[in-house]
Amino acid sequence: DAAAADGGGRGGRGGRGGIGGGGVRGVLGPRTQTALVLNKVDLVRPKTKLLRVSEALSSTGLHSFDWPGFMLSAQTGDGVRDLRRWLLTMARPGPWRVSAGVSHVQPPLVIASEVIRSHIFRCFRKELPYTLMQQNLGWTEMRNGGVRIDQQLLLPPKNGIGGPAKASTRAIVEQRLPMVGKGAGIELSEVLGRPVSLVLSIGTQGPADTMGL
Repeated sequence: DAAAADGGGRGGRGGRGGIGGGGVRGVLGPRTQTALVLNKVDLVRPKTKLLRVSEALSSTGLHSFDWPGFMLSAQTGDGVRDLRRWLLTMARPGPWRVSAGVSHVQPPLVIASEVIRSHIFRCFRKELPYTLMQQNLGWTEMRNGGVRIDQQLLLPPKNGIGGPAKASTRAIVEQRLPMVGKGAGIELSEVLGRPVSLVLSIGTQGPADTMGL
């Protein structure tokens, strides 16, 4: 994982995203001090790869980082203390961007997708959760006051540009999909305050998905 840590002061919560697209400054806003953070370094062999990745991300031209990169492992805790210390050192008092008591209301379908996404990360390991895409198929209001949510998890194609997914990947998703559905369904019922029937299915990403269209 690569992320941009900002030490420019207090602010509202940012959206989910990476350093691509509009660049780090487009994600973080007009902040003053940023640093590149590389997570999961315990999985990288040999360690010299980390230097190449750090140099590549720092030389994309999208953003100029103000501080040397941090390399850490949330799993083992290595480097976490250094990042925390840097954030505490760089933090500056400032006004809250959002007044107290103001809440941001998200559409129910967005909330449902986020809840399902969180359970995908709980049930799948390593890089698999990052390769799965979600496609909403239906939101059906039920007569008993509940709702049926149909969503499809799209697997990455085997050749990267379309076609069937790897058999091993499909087997893993098929095995753990019931766990995702059960956990997400229970949480959605609590969050939405109504009975939820969650129906998850499996599909494959098409060429437009793999090319980011």
